[in-house]
Order: sequence, then C-alpha cells, then structure tokens
Amino acid sequence: MKRKALLIDTTLCVGCEACVWACKEGHGLSDDSPGKRNDNTYTTVKEYNDIYVRELCLNCEDPTCAAVCPVGAFTKQEAGAVLWDEKKCLGCRYCIQACPFHIPTYEWSSLNPKVVKCDFCHDLTSKGESTRCASSCPTGATLFGDRDAILAEARRRLKLKKGAVHEFPVHTLDSGDTIKHEALGYYPHIFGETEVGGTDVFFISDRDIRELGYFNNLPDYALRHRIEPAMGVIPDVIVTAGIFFYGMNWIINRRIENGVEPKTKIFGKKGEDK
Repeated sequence: MKRKALLIDTTLCVGCEACVWACKEGHGLSDDSPGKRNDNTYTTVKEYNDIYVRELCLNCEDPTCAAVCPVGAFTKQEAGAVLWDEKKCLGCRYCIQACPFHIPTYEWSSLNPKVVKCDFCHDLTSKGESTRCASSCPTGATLFGDRDAILAEARRRLKLKKGAVHEFPVHTLDSGDTIKHEALGYYPHIFGETEVGGTDVFFISDRDIRELGYFNNLPDYALRHRIEPAMGVIPDVIVTAGIFFYGMNWIINRRIENGVEPKTKIFGKKGEDK
C-alpha cells in the first residue's frame, strides 16, 4: 500500500471544527469542546486573528516517540499511522516529553491510563480509505491522498497566482469534488515535508506559520539521530524494575489466595491493620 498523507491548507479553513467533531464521533470521544487537545480531543482548530490552524499528530516518517520508547510501544504503519500499543507501554511518558510537536497526552484521571493522540484513523487508512477529518471538511482545507500526490498538490498550490480563482479538490484528491476559491497567495514552504525527517501531515499557508509557534527550530533530519545515543546509556533497570514489581505483585496475591497473609496486613506491621 502507498503511504497516505494529509494536506492542511490554512487559506481554505473557516474554523468550522467539522474535523474535530468527526474525529470525536469516530473514536467514541466525549462531545465537549475544550478548545485544546486532551485525552478526549485528538485534534483542535486554533484561531490566530484571521487564520485558523489545526493541531494534531503529524505521524512523522521517523517518529521521535518510537525512538525514545524503551519497550517499542510505538510503531509506524505502512499507511502512515503511528500507533501506540497499550500491552507494551510502561507508562514512562518519555514519548510525551520527546515529541517535537508536543502532541501525545496522558489519561491522568483514568484508573487504567493510556497515551492518546490522533491515530490517523488507522481503521480506515489501513484499507486505503480517507481519514474522518478530511471526509468531513466542507472546504477542502484538510485533504487526503497518497503521500506523493499530496505533496505534488501542495507544490502546485504554491505556484498559483494570487487573486485568481482556482478549483480545489475536496475531501480526497481523487474524489472528483471541487470548490472554487480565490488564491490568497502562499508562503513558499511546505511545512512538514522536511522537518524532523518529514511527516505525513503537511501544512501550507499564506504566511510563515512558524511565527504562530508551529514548526519552530526544527532540523531537517529525524531526531532519532540525537536521541538514540542518549537512550543507549539508560540502564536496563527500567525494564528490570517493571518485571520485579510485577513478580512481587504476583507473589503477594498468591499468598493472599492461599490464606498465608490477610490482605489487610500486607503493608502494616504484624498485628496492625492498615
């Protein structure tokens, strides 16, 4: 399967948040609108005076979250999604600290917390189908397609004559649906094409969105090359400690089941209830 990608054109975004609600409905998330990403909101639309810019996981080509995870809980999928495996996760939250876009969040209020973020609608994109956000966008501001074709479309738009009316595809590159819109002119850069080794979500705009805090001070190479030497000196005690505490928990519960120790006295002194 060819790698998929999204193109986010801020000149077409009207801030309707159709993408936000489609994401929530498709992932079974709460219907609140906090205005910022959290464990129940995977994408948001930020307003900066006269411009709207989406925030979501960019599903990097060489994801930093995967590079820092000591147990390999993050993996890059063929269609583009970067997925998290709860069965492997230790809860160290290195991924949250390492992400250059500050995307992953943690379910702090949950008894069984997870690391959560946009999953590139893997249930759909793994079958070649569009993400929910692109399918719901009425203006074509979020567009889905093959990665190479999406990049070609982005480059085409950068060359459009400012002030002229052009047709823009809606939902997917090959949907056949288009919308007419005046080209506002574009800043000559595709954000996400080269930053941190490249991503699968690209942004184009009529201005340098680094001035809004996006893509600031990021190199054109994957951050794995900076991180792996440091990760290599972290002792195996992280994994060993996890195994140790799991074993202790098993032994204690086994003793309780066999009636060796009353459950109420496990952590207290002999004869003292806790």
